[in-house]
Amino acid sequence: MPKKQKKKRNSFFFSMNESTADDPDEFYDSDEEMKVNNQGDAYSPAFSSDVLAHSGAVEGKQGIDKFVTKYERDDCLQRMSFESKLRTYLAEYSEFESGFLDFCLRMIENDDCDDWQQMNADDTESCPKFKMFKKDSKFAWGISYGVVQTNPEDLLAWYYAFSSNQNTLKHKDQNGDDPSAFPSRTEEEFSPHHHIIYSCRKMPFPLSPRDFLHRGVWKKLDEDTFMLGYKYCEDNDLTEGLVRASARGVVRAEFQGIYYFERTKANHTKLTYIAKADVKGMIPSAIANTGVSGMIETVNRAQAYFAPQEWEDCQDGGTGKDESKCEETPRDGNRK
Repeated sequence: MPKKQKKKRNSFFFSMNESTADDPDEFYDSDEEMKVNNQGDAYSPAFSSDVLAHSGAVEGKQGIDKFVTKYERDDCLQRMSFESKLRTYLAEYSEFESGFLDFCLRMIENDDCDDWQQMNADDTESCPKFKMFKKDSKFAWGISYGVVQTNPEDLLAWYYAFSSNQNTLKHKDQNGDDPSAFPSRTEEEFSPHHHIIYSCRKMPFPLSPRDFLHRGVWKKLDEDTFMLGYKYCEDNDLTEGLVRASARGVVRAEFQGIYYFERTKANHTKLTYIAKADVKGMIPSAIANTGVSGMIETVNRAQAYFAPQEWEDCQDGGTGKDESKCEETPRDGNRK
């Protein structure tokens, strides 16, 4: 089967950590904090240049306003707020959280000496992809890694920000604008480092929709290393239960994902991503496992999103930037 068709068929594996939260300013503690950030007076100096580098903008509010779309600008500000809190964030992790993070770290360090087999040995992709099978499962784990041109704090914020405009637009593009039938939202936040998210997404015909309920926990391991893990959970793990998607015939699927962020040098992060999905229903594991490559494609997408952008196309006869043209060309193809 041609590679392009295969990726299209497996598109439902690409990302399972998105949100359609209605409030894009959810990351701010108050309206006043949002106001200060929007005025450009509360930027983290060491962070603002990194977070704007991928859009080709200069430091400061003018750079944000002139060179990125409004939704990208708001997402950048949210990540700035997250990162500024991250620097001084001190937390105690529960026994459950610590145990889960220990499992994630063992997977990253391959403590079980699993036999990872390369999937794209003949490809020229910058991010190699591997898969392996645990003895207790018919479903394959996939792993990919690559260097992304931003700092690990920014990359962690990008993946953890489920209320971002970017994720909202992607979910609507793929599943339609009906939040009751195909929701994607943060269900509960237990702490700044631990939440549960819920999403429902369409599947290729003739399959029924799948919904996913999983918790995410992140931790700063040292000054240059962070980790974020996701694992499926049950409705009764929520304090007030779950209002499930109203789409007809929804089947509960399971997903696990691990992101490992290592600072390699200024504004560069090595991202390692490991994931596994069981879409349940009547899909044979052999067919489900064909989606592993697409499931770990997120490393390539992160590289593309954070790559410095060329803005020659936004030039207006050499006299300056054509803001209207830049506003009309968001990087829709580079979402998570």
